[in-house]
Amino acid sequence: SFKQEKYLQGAIAPITSEGNFQFIKGEGVYFETLKPFHQIISYSDKNYKQINDLITAISNKNYDSLENLFNFFFEQNDLNWTLALEPKENTSSYDVIENIEISGNENIEKLQISLKNGNRTVIWFQTK
Repeated sequence: SFKQEKYLQGAIAPITSEGNFQFIKGEGVYFETLKPFHQIISYSDKNYKQINDLITAISNKNYDSLENLFNFFFEQNDLNWTLALEPKENTSSYDVIENIEISGNENIEKLQISLKNGNRTVIWFQTK
């Protein structure tokens, strides 16, 4: 399951949603939002190829692929870890994404995407 908060520049409070997600190796990531309304988003088609490639590289610990697109920093304290990604200057993400921070323990527990326009999305994951 997931819980998401979107912080938009100038908004008083974050927009919250929650639901279920599924990662299918070789296909992509699917988010099914249950609250505040039902919606299914698939990051498996060509429109979301970059996002899907990023999630796949992180899930498979394919750091060579990540190094082509991002400068990254990894920190580990005991079992907790954090991976921070900053887009490289000549990539398509550079003008849009400030950074991506992924943290967890055995699994990814939190994903934070900060955009250059000041907007930020935080997603907490929980396995069932």
